[in-house]
Amino acid sequence: MSDDRERQWFHDLRNAFNALCVTTAVMNRVLAEGRIERARQLAKDMELSCERCRELMNHPPRE
Repeated sequence: MSDDRERQWFHDLRNAFNALCVTTAVMNRVLAEGRIERARQLAKDMELSCERCRELMNHPPRE
């Protein structure tokens, strides 16, 4: 397995997970403000981040 490929995979996984964490924090704030439509949009973004994490975890770098 190339070090570059492994580094890129970890980078992509961290990005997807970080996006999920940040979006969750923002979603909590907009829900507290009663902005339901914005929360729905954020939930869709969270779902996409989860799908990306799942995709990456199902296809880790191989030798």
